[in-house]
Amino acid sequence: VAWTLSENKLVYHDSDDVLLNPPIFTLEPDQAQLMQLGLRRPRAEGNEIAYRLIVDEVPPPPKPGLSLRRLSRISVPIFVEPQGGARNQVDWKAELVPGGGMKITATNKGNVHVQIKRLDLLPEGSTDAPSSKKMLDYLFPGMTGEWVFEEEKIWAPKGCL
Repeated sequence: VAWTLSENKLVYHDSDDVLLNPPIFTLEPDQAQLMQLGLRRPRAEGNEIAYRLIVDEVPPPPKPGLSLRRLSRISVPIFVEPQGGARNQVDWKAELVPGGGMKITATNKGNVHVQIKRLDLLPEGSTDAPSSKKMLDYLFPGMTGEWVFEEEKIWAPKGCL
């Protein structure tokens, strides 16, 4: 599927841009399968193009007496770098919010995605453990992400609480 940005949200669209060989295969336990991917069209000039390769398990026929089956679905991100090369640029902003929290904003002004796995915040000069948020967020070109840390004690000047 094509993986695009619409109104600052990531959405999937059916696409036949990516060729997969083999398109269907049987995988026995403890067996590996090599797959080859190719594009039907040239790489884009401006921003990278993103896809998701979705691999679904096709269920075997049900066994007599069993009505519950577990199926697997794997979704793998695929990014195609633009012809002019990758340009990374993320603008970060931190601001206090009412109630003492901190809002972190990141805007991707580059032409390739940025993956954010964790944010650590700590007042300058502090030796305390940072306030952390673990995540798995993607910022596509032109996308803005926001994360709020609500730990009031971290942002108040010493002696004010």
